[in-house]
Amino acid sequence: MCGIFAYIGFDAVAHSLTGLKKLEYRGYDSAGIAYLADQLHSKKAVGKIQVLEDQFSTIPMSKCAVAHTRWATHGKVTKENAHPHLDTNQTLALVHNGIIENHHEIKQDLTQIFQSQTDTECVVHLIDTLNEEDLLEAICEAIKQLKGAFAIVLISKDHPETLFAFCHETTLAVGLGKNRVCIASDPHAFDTSIEKVTFLDDGQIAKLSVKELYFYDQNLKEVQKVFKSFDLPTIELSKEGFEHFMLKEIFEQPQSLKYTFSERIDFKNKRVLPFLEHIDLASFDKFLFLGCGSSFFASLVGKYLFQTTGKEVEVELASEFRYQNRELGKKTLTIAISQSGETADLLAACELVKKQQGKILAICNVQGSQLTRKVDEVLLLRCGPEIGVASTKAFLSMLGAILLLSLQLKPDSKLIEELQHLPLLLESILDRQDEIAQLAKQFVQYDRFFYLGRHLTYPMALEGALKLKEIAYVFTEALAAGEMKHGPIALIDDRIPTIAYLCNQHTFLKMRSNLMEIKARGGKILAITEKNIGDLDECIDAIFTLPKCDDRIAIFLATLFSQLFAYSFAKEKHCEIDKPRNLAKSVTVE
Repeated sequence: MCGIFAYIGFDAVAHSLTGLKKLEYRGYDSAGIAYLADQLHSKKAVGKIQVLEDQFSTIPMSKCAVAHTRWATHGKVTKENAHPHLDTNQTLALVHNGIIENHHEIKQDLTQIFQSQTDTECVVHLIDTLNEEDLLEAICEAIKQLKGAFAIVLISKDHPETLFAFCHETTLAVGLGKNRVCIASDPHAFDTSIEKVTFLDDGQIAKLSVKELYFYDQNLKEVQKVFKSFDLPTIELSKEGFEHFMLKEIFEQPQSLKYTFSERIDFKNKRVLPFLEHIDLASFDKFLFLGCGSSFFASLVGKYLFQTTGKEVEVELASEFRYQNRELGKKTLTIAISQSGETADLLAACELVKKQQGKILAICNVQGSQLTRKVDEVLLLRCGPEIGVASTKAFLSMLGAILLLSLQLKPDSKLIEELQHLPLLLESILDRQDEIAQLAKQFVQYDRFFYLGRHLTYPMALEGALKLKEIAYVFTEALAAGEMKHGPIALIDDRIPTIAYLCNQHTFLKMRSNLMEIKARGGKILAITEKNIGDLDECIDAIFTLPKCDDRIAIFLATLFSQLFAYSFAKEKHCEIDKPRNLAKSVTVE
């Protein structure tokens, strides 16, 4: 959940700081950089990358630098715990993403005095201890002692203009341009000067300079790597006039959803085009959805949609999948969902599926990510880079991708006709931003909320609750409305409002009964419902009405409401919206 950027070439410090800013979504507790300019220099700062950059009165000239932005796992958020970590003689500087699970045992065997509480510092001291004659051999020996998932890059005073890197169960991308070499946790951090990209495989070691590129396995046997042209959209750090990236990305959704559907739906003939190359959905009898966080909630939508096709469907939290002793049949397709493609728990679950020779379809937004390189088929979201930590357009595109898959299994020309108008419906909700902001202002005094839904709107309740929790720091609990009477209703009083989703015609009456029960106990209620769906006057305090549409369309509109409500609520509270405390965009540790 940290970000690494390293650079060899002219003006390495400036390039590294620029690249690091594009990785700030991976962590922003603290940041640091080490660079070679005759001696090995290092600067660190608590806070965002701009705080680090402000420490330089002028950017120093260097041809070799390594930089890091941190999301704390071991040790508090302090300058001492920020990366890079140096050896005692200050000849090596090392950065790390991941977790060294046996760092305590390694530390006990070392004699150096440690300056930090991190698991990372033990690695640089271990390499220093083993470095008698050949640094590459020392790195190789150190790797054999490490347990966990990690990506590590280091520079050495004795090897100027050279980067050393190795990784295990996480991603490092290597970019090649004219008179420059880069390493990054995410290739989106590369600028347009990088012409070709490759990725380190598990256990591989790299020794890189502008003149020579060497790649090795864990036994220091040289391996050949293929660099490919990589057509990646660069991360745009401009808010383009919006106050926050999150708001910008919310407003991009009508267009980003069009990209998800593009060349996959023939709206003229009302049919889904064959967009999968290696997998025939109809040949599978069972589907297993895996995800974490918002991706898990999207998976729940997948369960409801796929069940209408007559297929057997299961949904599991990727983090819990490993604890289940289950056999996957040959007719089971696993659908793994991740915005970043780097979610550690999901990757671990996919490894278990692969051990059973199971087939995997990934739904992902980042081409070239670990997930996309390890599965049988990829359905790219194509919604563009998402900078705000709280997912918005990626989640909506996940819903779109899942709906596409269900339509491939069970065509529905009427729904496809409605989907063509979905971007316009989304724009109609965006036009009501001020109305939603007023609703947020009406409820901003409360610090606890229930979110309720049934059937397709239950996952919407889960996602809406998560958004408010993430960016406004409000305690929320989302429930399938039928569970309210099984305990949670004991908490209802006039201090805990309920946000209820009544967008399904066939669940409306039961939802209304649930709201009457809440109202009878003094609970405040905000309802998100469809026009003319039914009378709610007796049991609500506020309402937001959606246009009349198919239930499968309504979930997109309800999601958009939830995003704008959470955004407006957090803004009223003056919260840090784009980079909420304790969170990172890409969860690369288990």
